[in-house]
Amino acid sequence: MPRSTRSHTLADLDTLALLRRLGLTPRLCADISARAMALRVGPEEVAIAWGLIAEEAFYRMLADVLGLPFIPAPFVIDRHTHSPHAAEAGAVHDMTGRMILAPQGPALQRFMRNRPEGCCVTTPKIMRDSLRQAYRTDAAWRAAAEMMIVSPHASAQREGSASGFVIAAWLIALVAIAFGEPRFSLPVTLPLAGLFIWTIAQRVMAIALKRQVKRAPLPPRLSPADLPVYSILIPLYREERVISRLIAAMEGLDYPPEKLEVLFLVEEDDALTRAALARMKLQPFMRIVPCPPGAPRTKPRALNIGLQECRGTYIAIFDAEDSPEPDQLLKAASAFHTAPDDLACLQAEIAIENGDWSWLARCFALEYAALFQIVVPGLCAFNLPVALGGTSNHFRRDVVLALGGWDAWNVTEDADLGVRLALHGYRVATLCSRTWEEAPVSWRDWRQQRIRWIKGWMQTSLVHLHATHRKKQRIGIHKWIGLLHHLVGTPVAVLLTPLFLAALLLMAVTGADDPIVNGTLAFGSVLAAAAALTIAALLIEARPALAARRKLGALATMPFYIVAISLCAWLALIELVRHPFRWNKTPHGESLPVTASDLRPRRRLWPGLATHPEKRRKRVRSFPDAQAPPRL
Repeated sequence: MPRSTRSHTLADLDTLALLRRLGLTPRLCADISARAMALRVGPEEVAIAWGLIAEEAFYRMLADVLGLPFIPAPFVIDRHTHSPHAAEAGAVHDMTGRMILAPQGPALQRFMRNRPEGCCVTTPKIMRDSLRQAYRTDAAWRAAAEMMIVSPHASAQREGSASGFVIAAWLIALVAIAFGEPRFSLPVTLPLAGLFIWTIAQRVMAIALKRQVKRAPLPPRLSPADLPVYSILIPLYREERVISRLIAAMEGLDYPPEKLEVLFLVEEDDALTRAALARMKLQPFMRIVPCPPGAPRTKPRALNIGLQECRGTYIAIFDAEDSPEPDQLLKAASAFHTAPDDLACLQAEIAIENGDWSWLARCFALEYAALFQIVVPGLCAFNLPVALGGTSNHFRRDVVLALGGWDAWNVTEDADLGVRLALHGYRVATLCSRTWEEAPVSWRDWRQQRIRWIKGWMQTSLVHLHATHRKKQRIGIHKWIGLLHHLVGTPVAVLLTPLFLAALLLMAVTGADDPIVNGTLAFGSVLAAAAALTIAALLIEARPALAARRKLGALATMPFYIVAISLCAWLALIELVRHPFRWNKTPHGESLPVTASDLRPRRRLWPGLATHPEKRRKRVRSFPDAQAPPRL
């Protein structure tokens, strides 16, 4: 039931009185109250989010006015009476039996109306730190194992390396048969040829769709009051080189800071990244979440820890080197608001920022442009399973929680989650927004990243091919064929395509009168030509951030790039057998330009504090008058 106007006004007056006690002027408090009403948040949330007051100063003043003790440091929580999510209620008990409160928003208004006695007050940050310390072992365990509890047959951990031996033996036998006696390989190669034909047809339809279908109109922007809380999860490990750029990119997001939280997920022993963050003055809506030690040390495990601690209705995933367009969160929130409940994820376009740096970077940029401008939108339009990109994903948080989060043991958690969304009846759509990212520029970095990706695809294939008949009945034949294409066609294509091309060349050179061999040669030649033409059309249609001359050079040398991918696929198969869960870390910041503005991230300043005309012109963001809130 909505609160009455009178009670809402009284609560605001009490909170504003505290703000005035902290030294804010009446005019500034009036502006804060106007923005709080426009956003439907508490005035203290506005003042804290914009850095006008410190969180600790407000709660210390609150305790002083109410005559309650203030807890200034993390405390020991009674684990027998609370769960790890007790901070959401804002009340816990410590080991001495005292009730300790850290109310926010509506809970703070109720707290001030009721004027409770016999309790203590602390800050939400101290409450989170205390809960994190009390449940750090539980959090580490849940981050690695919760998905196996929710979906015990959907984790890569159950596969281990045994299945890697099986697939390696099968592929080697298949290649030996193809080179030794082609007629015996037909029972296996024909189904694979069918998958390749399906892949070619999908790509052709995606190209036609891009050329013929006009861009759908964007949904109307949500009003400031209707915007939900948005959480951004950013896993970091040895990323000290790009911290300044990352913080500048997050500060540049056009989303009200009162409804935004940015969680930097950092390993506890990553001293360099923690030191780089400590040197920066983080905004109040940003915070560092230490990831407790545990196995495996992977990106999805860190994301699961962030999922336990964030509070947003929607969550977004970004990498350390990402620079999303400022209005990306606003577009995503509006798209989710107008979409049916089966839309669980929005995938923004990922574009390469440093495509001119090296030949590998140029080919990488061309590959990403074809993938995120043509292939992924086409798959979404046909309602087929989509292998998500590892960044710029926007999710409904309740859906990710229901699925058990990310698989901490899968080294391509993005592809795995995309498959699991499809298997549970959820859709993925594309978001008309772009995120700039860095491509690896050296052979070593590119190879390690590609090996991890292809190894993860093989892991995902081995996991989700179990009980395929039951899954076919659940999602329908249309999606099931698309799922097979993703799970089998992609890894097998990069493994076997060069070898079967070599087999075709061998048959053509040696010659034979056998009609089966001649038919295989003709069919394989037509299929290879169709695949080559489709790839060429995709790459020509793509629009990477490259000069025309450099794009032509990348197109001309793309066959060498494909051969390099195939080499990485075989190395990935070897690593799947030997080290199935090893995470090959990709270094960032080696080729991104660093400017003076990156070294001095932008600060959100409250306009009331910048009275000088010169200061006003330098403001990053303006603030509305009390009578005219801005379109956020």
